[in-house]
Amino acid sequence: MMDRAALRLILLSVFLISASSHPVKKKQDVDIYSFYINSTVTSRYATTVITSRVANTLNESQEIQFEVKIPKTAFISKFRMTIEGKTYDGVVKEKQEAQQQYSEAVSRGQSAGLIKSVGRTLEDFKTSVTVAAFSKLTFELTYEELLKRRLGKYELLINAQPMQPVADFKMDVHIQEKPGISFLEVKGDLSTGDLANAIKTTRADKDAWVTFYPTRDQQTKCQSCGENGLNGDLLITYDVERQNPKGEIMVSNGYFVHYFAPSDVPRIPKNVVFIIDQSGSMHGRKIDQTRLALLRILSDLDEDDHFGLITFDHLVLTWKHELLKANKQNLENAKSFVKDIREGGNTNINAAVLAGVDMINRHPREGTASILILLTDGDPTSGETNIERIMANVKKAIGLKFPLYCLGFGHDVNFDFLTKMSLENGGVARRIYEDSDADLQLQKGSNVTYQDTVMIKDPSDVPPENEDFMQRLWAHLTVKQLLERQVLLKGQEKEDEEKEALKLSLKYQFVTPLTSMVVTKPQEDEVEVADKPKEGKEDPRPKGRSFQPSSPAYDGQNYDDLYDYPKASADVNVMGQRLMFVGFGLAALLILFATAAAVKAYCSYKAKQRAYTTDHIQTSETDCINLGEHQ
Repeated sequence: MMDRAALRLILLSVFLISASSHPVKKKQDVDIYSFYINSTVTSRYATTVITSRVANTLNESQEIQFEVKIPKTAFISKFRMTIEGKTYDGVVKEKQEAQQQYSEAVSRGQSAGLIKSVGRTLEDFKTSVTVAAFSKLTFELTYEELLKRRLGKYELLINAQPMQPVADFKMDVHIQEKPGISFLEVKGDLSTGDLANAIKTTRADKDAWVTFYPTRDQQTKCQSCGENGLNGDLLITYDVERQNPKGEIMVSNGYFVHYFAPSDVPRIPKNVVFIIDQSGSMHGRKIDQTRLALLRILSDLDEDDHFGLITFDHLVLTWKHELLKANKQNLENAKSFVKDIREGGNTNINAAVLAGVDMINRHPREGTASILILLTDGDPTSGETNIERIMANVKKAIGLKFPLYCLGFGHDVNFDFLTKMSLENGGVARRIYEDSDADLQLQKGSNVTYQDTVMIKDPSDVPPENEDFMQRLWAHLTVKQLLERQVLLKGQEKEDEEKEALKLSLKYQFVTPLTSMVVTKPQEDEVEVADKPKEGKEDPRPKGRSFQPSSPAYDGQNYDDLYDYPKASADVNVMGQRLMFVGFGLAALLILFATAAAVKAYCSYKAKQRAYTTDHIQTSETDCINLGEHQ
């Protein structure tokens, strides 16, 4: 009896203890005690530094991870890890040299990594390092970009996802614009809920400041936040005063930059022929987006425009044999036809585009501008399937009389083919991502600007340690333009420009398609390699432990990413002048030549092409930049 009583007493005590005890919360192994984002924008050129300070709170060594997202249009220019007072810097090297170092590391069983391109606007940079018990570690990443002007505003997109609430989180943005700041707005995921109260904006005549200092508690209270803290974007939009119709010119240390944004340009009636791929490879999401894209474009036509529709698989069919006026009844009939498009068969791109050229040639209208728009996944499988011969046939048929624009659907689109064919015929190509908002990706924007030939020289006598933002802006854009031209160049000229782009990438430590950043870790010289990714391409290197893809990128409206590297701009000769088109929204594709006459009056610069290197730099909807060495 005593034994039973004792047993019952013990069980009752255990129950009472269990009932009255609260669960013990597991202590966090890694403490991100500081996370700073500092971005300085000077004349549209942004330099952003992300600094994360982390502590290992365990009494044993462990691996600590650093992961951030950066804009696709940016170049990483610096990465540094500081562990117990010792610094490990990433070094930008030629891709081939970095590849060899990478392969040697993988053969020794060491880890290696990549930057991954995921979504439309961001790339994911991820690395990790093992640190000792109770040690501290600092990660620092710097990237640089030229801001683009979309729908009349410059956009600075900053992502923050520390993966836990941070006691000391700060985001500081300083914008400096010589002509003055006319507009400033902050939006995005991180401006919702309680986080809106953590945002402060200050404006002076030529400066603006945005600070974002959320408390640990606020970091869990936004639409995309949770117990893991911040997870989203802050989108800062602004514009500058434009009192001088001739634009803005800045001179510094032997460099000049000219910003020019024409306005109030008249429109010209258009003849638009849509060439629509309805082959079997377009099944599913692609054909759904194609229908959605067409409905959006048709809605943007004006009544004095004329249009035609051609569908193709292995056969080419015309909806109507003549161009129709874009009145209400014709547009309603066209939209009904578009909604009934169904996929099937092979893909005869060659015959379809030639049919579109023939339709425009058969219906000339004086005082109008003609345009071809091809919507496809870019994979010819019927008729003429040789890509080089297709491009030659199309180029001969069009004869630079009007432009060809290509919209490429799907992640497996043959985008290099569409890009080159567009550029050879005075247009550009645009990738449409397989998301649910194709109509937002085709958001209306006016993206036509005039460019004169400008003077550019390599200022090799200015050492990097004495450089300022304008020299880095020059280098950034020169590298991009040299890479852009690669798709159209051949032979020695292509090789020479690639060498020049590589030389500048190495000098300014930019991670570009020609270079890689090699990071040597403290664990027996373990190596990681960061590359500039090209979307839709598998990394050819052997599998190590790689940087992992991020979650879907910023899902707001996207108006860039016309094509991935090698990217190119389009020169179109109109009335003896040269036009440059980059960064198109869909409606802008329909007004390209319509603005030529009015835009011509806004530009007065000319330089002899044979005397100087030609550069065409355009960053936005209606923002034109001439950049060069000051004489």
